[in-house]
Amino acid sequence: MNLFILPVTIYLIAMHYKPEISEFCTFGEAFNCDIVNKSIYSEIFGIPVAILGTITYLLLLAFAIRGRFKDQSKLVPYVTAFVAGGVAFSLRLTYIEAFVLHTWCILCVLQQIVILLQLGVLLHLWKITKKS
Repeated sequence: MNLFILPVTIYLIAMHYKPEISEFCTFGEAFNCDIVNKSIYSEIFGIPVAILGTITYLLLLAFAIRGRFKDQSKLVPYVTAFVAGGVAFSLRLTYIEAFVLHTWCILCVLQQIVILLQLGVLLHLWKITKKS
């Protein structure tokens, strides 16, 4: 899942810094990635949210790769908590899209769906590891 979403976050980073408007993700006023990705809400302490997303997905990818070679059941609760924080942050961004900016970034919504799915997978993994 992370390998699929990483190019999306990298694209959003590039578009954040690109001065021109991107037509790729613009579908009228209701769906406009540029409005969301270049708004004042698209950065935290001067760091684009897309960079934070990329770092998050890279960390989760490293966790998944490590899990293929080493038992990491003790880390599952911590990674689940980390992803739950990501979901909370994602919900904040969703609120901003819906009620402040009044426009949606399709690529951002895709990431929000992915992080929710990852939380579901991790909660299931946590449940399984608690039984063992």
